[in-house]
Amino acid sequence: MGKNKKKNKEIVIPAKKIITPQKINKSEDGIKSYLPYLLIILVNVVIFGKSLFFNFVDLDDLINIVENNPYFKDFSNFFLGFKVSYIGSFYRPLLWGSWILDCQFGGNQPFFYHFSNLVYHILVCCLMYKFIILLKYDKKISLIIVLIFAVHPLFNQAIGWIPGRNDTILLIFILLSFIHYVKILDTSNPKNYLFHFIFLTLALFTKETAIAIPLLCFIFSFTIYKPINSNFKIFNWKLIFAWGLIIVIWYLIRDNALHSGILKNLNVEDNGKYIVRSTNEIKGLDAFLENFSFLFESFGKLIFPIHLSNYATFDKTQFILGFVFYIIFIISLFLLKVPFKKIFFYFCWWFVFLIPPMLLYFEDGRYDYLEHRIYTPAIGIFILLIEIAQKFSFKIMRIIGIIIIIILSAFSFIRIDIFDNRESFFKAAIKSSPYKVNPYRILGHYYEGIGDNNNAFNMYKELIKNNPTQMDIISHIASQYLKKGKLDSALIYFNIGFNLNKPDYDLYTTFADYLDKQHKTDSAILLYKKAIELKPNNFIPYHNIAFIALQKLELDTAEKYFLKVLSLDPNQINSLSEIGVVYIKKGNLNEAIKYLTKAIEVQPNYSEAYFNLFNVYKYLNDQKKIQELTNQAKKNGINF
Repeated sequence: MGKNKKKNKEIVIPAKKIITPQKINKSEDGIKSYLPYLLIILVNVVIFGKSLFFNFVDLDDLINIVENNPYFKDFSNFFLGFKVSYIGSFYRPLLWGSWILDCQFGGNQPFFYHFSNLVYHILVCCLMYKFIILLKYDKKISLIIVLIFAVHPLFNQAIGWIPGRNDTILLIFILLSFIHYVKILDTSNPKNYLFHFIFLTLALFTKETAIAIPLLCFIFSFTIYKPINSNFKIFNWKLIFAWGLIIVIWYLIRDNALHSGILKNLNVEDNGKYIVRSTNEIKGLDAFLENFSFLFESFGKLIFPIHLSNYATFDKTQFILGFVFYIIFIISLFLLKVPFKKIFFYFCWWFVFLIPPMLLYFEDGRYDYLEHRIYTPAIGIFILLIEIAQKFSFKIMRIIGIIIIIILSAFSFIRIDIFDNRESFFKAAIKSSPYKVNPYRILGHYYEGIGDNNNAFNMYKELIKNNPTQMDIISHIASQYLKKGKLDSALIYFNIGFNLNKPDYDLYTTFADYLDKQHKTDSAILLYKKAIELKPNNFIPYHNIAFIALQKLELDTAEKYFLKVLSLDPNQINSLSEIGVVYIKKGNLNEAIKYLTKAIEVQPNYSEAYFNLFNVYKYLNDQKKIQELTNQAKKNGINF
C-alpha cells in the first residue's frame, strides 16, 4: 500500500518580484504634447511672418476698412454690425467685428490687420490637428498633413489678403463646433452641448455657409463615428430642435439686417429692401452652371498648385487636371480600401462648403470664385489624405511629407509677396487674369495717383487691348493723347469708341473738345448737345457751348447756355465771369457788374473777373469804384 501511495508534492511559491514604480514626469509629458502646436506656430511664422509688414491692396480692404475707420474706432459699433448688411445679400457681422477689434490697436495701419490674419490661420492649423487627433488618427501622420495644409500656396490669399480672413474665422468656429460635437458623442457632459451651440452660432454670424454644420454633424454620427455616449441617439430630437431654433433665430436677425441697410462710411440707409443687388445677378442653378468648372479647378489647384490666381478667374488647365485628379484620387481611396462611409463623409464636407458660393454669378464676370473660398472645404480632402498615408510605411510617408512641405513652403514664401501692396497685387492679377477689367483700371488709377502717368497710360492701353468695350477708358486715353498734342493717336481711340455704337458722355465731351481744337465748332456743339441728353445736370457741356457761342459773338446763345450753367451751379466762377463779358458786349453793364462781382465773391483772387470789372468801371469812369476794386485786388495779390 505504501508503494502506491502518492507523495505529496511540495508546492513552491516564487517570491514576488518587487517592481519599483517609475517616476512619471507629468510636466515633461505635457511639454511633449505641446510640441506639435509649437512646430505649427514656428512654421507659419517663418513662412508668413513677413506678411505682417504688408500694406492694403485696394481690393475690398480700402473701401471696407480704411473708409470705415471712423466707424471702427468706436467699439460700441461692434454690435451695430449685427443689424445691417455687410454688402448686398452678404451678412458678415463677425468679419466687421474682427476689423473693429483690430482698429482698437492699429487704427488705420495695416500691421494689426495682417497680424490677426496670421493668428487666425495658426489657430485653424492647431484646431485642425486637435480635431484630427480626436478622431484617433496617427499623430505623426496627422502633423505632416496639417503642416502641408499650413504652407499650401492655395491658401496664401486667406493669410495675405485682409478680407480673406472671413474663411479662416469661419473655419475656427466650424472646427471648435465639431470638436465639441465629437465630445458630445463620447460623453454626456452638458458643457459640450453648450460650447457646440455657441460655436455653431458664431460660425453662422461669420458666414452663411455655416448653415451646413448640423447636416454634417448628423452625417458624421451616422457614418464614421460610433457614439460612446450611451445616452446619445443619432436621431436626437432635442439636439435637432436646438439646431433648428438657432438657425431660425439667426435667419430672422439676418433677414432684418438685410432689409435695414448697408454699413459703409457711416451711411446706414433704411430703404426697406435688399441693397446692392445687381441687375445682372444670376443665382441658383443657372449660376452654378456658369461656375461649374470650378468644381474641378479647385481640386486641381489643391492637389497640384499651379496656375494659381489672386484674382477671380477660370483656368482650363486646372479644369483638366482637376478632372484627372478626381478620378485618380477616388480610385486610390477604393483600391486602398478606405471605408466608404469615410469617403462619403469627407467628400460631403468638401462639396457642402465648396458649392454654396458657386450659386451666385454676374453676367459681366465681376465675380467668379476667389481661391480663399477653398480654405474651409479643403479640410475634408486633407483628412482623406491621412487615410491614404496611413496605408503606407511611416518612414516613406515622412520622407515624402517633408519633401512636399519644403517645396510648398518655398513656393508660399515667394508667392505671399504678391499681397504686399496694391502694385504687386494687381500686377499678379493681370498676369493670371489678363482679360479682367478691374486690375488694369485700379493699377492705372494708382499710377496716376503717384504721378507715374506713363505707367498709368500703358495700363489703360493694355486694358483696351484686352477689353475693347470700356468706354470710359477709351475716352480717357483719347483725352490724354489730346493733352500730349498727339491728335492722330487721339482720333484712333475716338473711332474705336464710336464704332462700339454705345452712347457715352465722356466720349462725346472728349471728342467735342478735340473738334473744338480743330476749329470744327458746329460738330463740337452737336456732340456737346448729345452729352447733355445723357447727363442733363452736368454743367460742362452747357458752358462749352456757351463759350463757343461767345467766341462767335452769338451773344443770345451764349447768354442762354451760361444762365443754364448758373441754374445748375450758381457759384461756377468761369461762367460767372464769362456771362459778365457777354453782358459787356451786349451793353448791359449793370448785369455785367452783378455777375462779375459775384465771381469775385466766390473766388476773391480770380484775376479775370477783376480785369473785366475794372474795364467796366473804367468805361463808366467811376473813379471811386475803380479805387475800391484796385485796393481789393491788391489785398488778394492782384495788380492792375
